[in-house]
Amino acid sequence: MRGRLRQQAHSRGAFTRAGDVEAKDVAAWDGSTWSPLGAGMNSHVYSLTVFDNKLIAEGRFTMAGGIEANGIAAWDGSTCRPSRPGEFLCLCLTVYDNKLIAGGNFTTAGGAEANCIAAWTGLSGRHSVGMGDRAVVR
Repeated sequence: MRGRLRQQAHSRGAFTRAGDVEAKDVAAWDGSTWSPLGAGMNSHVYSLTVFDNKLIAEGRFTMAGGIEANGIAAWDGSTCRPSRPGEFLCLCLTVYDNKLIAGGNFTTAGGAEANCIAAWTGLSGRHSVGMGDRAVVR
């Protein structure tokens, strides 16, 4: 599955169609065909990245694949699941040093002070990244 995610281009945003296929705010392109990612999201997707063999989506959505997701969800290649209960407004994602890094407009992550930037190891949850920033991270 890891290879499959890496061999596809993923599109995110605020849309209902990708090419001639119905796709709600997120879709995959394999080089010749668009395909939806399950039932999609119910609102805008701001950022996508691959982490821990899953496509991680974050945005303004409250539902992902028909399940309550509150802004962050993981696609494993066949189903979309909430990644963790959302507790802040996340605006961007990247992977660095085997950690999922989230930036946005928040002051805590996982109960720890985070100042707009946090890291998620996938095993032990979210953690602050140093002192962070007092401004929104995008």
